Amino acid sequence: MAYPQRITYYNADQSIEKSRTVKRDKAGQILAYCDTELVSGSTCLTGTPNSPVYVNYYDALGRTYGIDNYYLKDTSGNPLEMHYDFDAFGNRKELEVTRSTNTLLHFDYSYDGLDRLTRITDSVQSGATIGFGYGSSSKLEEIRQMNGSKTEFSYASSTTGLLTGIEHLRPDNSVIMALAYSYNSVNNIPTRQLAAHLRTILMMPNRS
Repeated sequence: MAYPQRITYYNADQSIEKSRTVKRDKAGQILAYCDTELVSGSTCLTGTPNSPVYVNYYDALGRTYGIDNYYLKDTSGNPLEMHYDFDAFGNRKELEVTRSTNTLLHFDYSYDGLDRLTRITDSVQSGATIGFGYGSSSKLEEIRQMNGSKTEFSYASSTTGLLTGIEHLRPDNSVIMALAYSYNSVNNIPTRQLAAHLRTILMMPNRS
């Protein structure tokens, strides 16, 4: 299988903003992204701070367990490092974000007996959590953010169980945004409805 080796980004006037080299392993997994502006005169993945933009690491099962982000490096050239750990069932168990020896974020992931994600805990922020609630059909019904805001999902009571609404609520339960979904005869959301929802989201004056 052929994989792209270069990604080009364009400005609104179609002028080239930047071109990024993609380095892959034999399995096609992306090892690194490198910007041509940063690698002038050197080779991507040489290990010097100004060569790669992102470097990815994979375990024996092909899962990403680490990412080095050199875009967000410090003045000493240390990248922002993201490290993932997994449980015996393949679920993400931990995410830690560090730079040099400093831990910036540490998330612990919890699951219920049905292997559903129920809680993400940030141990750096004194145990602040994001909670996930499910209905009797195991569909996601609520996401509760650390600041007390939440997102609620509603579904059709028919056998289709299709998503019919999403509400984003502030901590006092006032509505930030509410979206309702309808479907055509083949259970697709009409394109015009999706476009209208996108305009609603982009024009929201206050999403917090």
